[in-house]
Amino acid sequence: MPRSISINSREIPVPPSTVITIKLAAVTGQAIDWPTDTDIVRITPVTTAGAPIAAYVNFFSTAAAIPTSGTSAGTTSAPGVNIPVAVPTFFSVPSSTGLSVIANSASYVHVECWTR
Repeated sequence: MPRSISINSREIPVPPSTVITIKLAAVTGQAIDWPTDTDIVRITPVTTAGAPIAAYVNFFSTAAAIPTSGTSAGTTSAPGVNIPVAVPTFFSVPSSTGLSVIANSASYVHVECWTR
């Protein structure tokens, strides 16, 4: 088993420092704060049965939104971009205190966090 994974020439220790599982009701967002010193996250949305599902993540607001026009765009009630995530995706943590997520169906969003 590898001791680390490399993302853009950056070594990420395996396993993550913290794993947070967010349970979502259909079309009901949830927000979390980052664990202290979180630097890299991997976000994985799945159905309650464990199959891949799309969710929307907003790194700058506690009000993630599902776009109604078929595009990902911020609004005055949900500033920032609502990023669609359908497969395990790595992100560098921006200068925010946390994130919010939402999905069309009841689901789980696993947030794996690596610290500096």
